[in-house]
Amino acid sequence: MIEHIFVSKVRVKILKLFFLDASREIHIRGIVRKISEEINAVRRELKNLQLSMILTSNRRGNRMYYKINTDCPIYYELSGMIHKEFGLGGKVLENRDGLGDIKYVVLTTAYIEDHHPSPYDIDILFVGNINLKGVATTIKSAEKIVNREIRYTVMTTEEFEFRKKKRDSFVENIVNKHKIMVIGDENQFMT
Repeated sequence: MIEHIFVSKVRVKILKLFFLDASREIHIRGIVRKISEEINAVRRELKNLQLSMILTSNRRGNRMYYKINTDCPIYYELSGMIHKEFGLGGKVLENRDGLGDIKYVVLTTAYIEDHHPSPYDIDILFVGNINLKGVATTIKSAEKIVNREIRYTVMTTEEFEFRKKKRDSFVENIVNKHKIMVIGDENQFMT
């Protein structure tokens, strides 16, 4: 889907590389190796992404290193699109039929930023009448894509609504921070 929106397949590959690991900082030759594209095409797209404020760069020695700009005004929108197409969200959507009756699936700030300051931080929340075996299989296949363990929680709709009503800190932390809604209506999720 994204390949049809963005004109350049090289740009899509670069966005995928950086957004699926937002903490990654990589030099141009490393990018060329990872995405298997010509260096001139990669240079052109890196320049475009820097002009769009999506990537930043810094020089160390004779190498230029690139990193995602989390202060970019459209960071979360792009992140949502990339994660729904290629990352964990993409795997969930691909396997949706085997996951049960889903009301919400949410990628949390901890997942988006790959930062878990608390041992209780999760990467993804499933709400509904969920098939646990299907979720476990989907998570395992997504872990291979993102090269890290994915922490997840499954709740029934009733449990989620009860905990939200009681202002449970675990649920409040997810509801009130940046998130990517993979499945479900964000307005209903928050109210």
